[in-house]
Amino acid sequence: MCLPKDVVVVKDNLSLDSSHNLYEISKTLMMNSDELVFMWRTLERRHIGQDDLWVWFFLRSAADASDHPPEGHWRWTEKLSDNR
Repeated sequence: MCLPKDVVVVKDNLSLDSSHNLYEISKTLMMNSDELVFMWRTLERRHIGQDDLWVWFFLRSAADASDHPPEGHWRWTEKLSDNR
């Protein structure tokens, strides 16, 4: 099983620019493993349109989800638990 064509196009584009903000997450999520190919194939079946924007959108969402909470977040939750 291979990665969908749109995923390969985006992967090739990102491999040319290691300074791109999605480069690191693409190295993790665009490997040719059975699990990741299945994930991409599932996402491909759900996308609308004839372009690769769904790939870019998923990578951006994954990168955003993997970021740490903003500064001060942990102090705020500690204050909440202190008030209980």
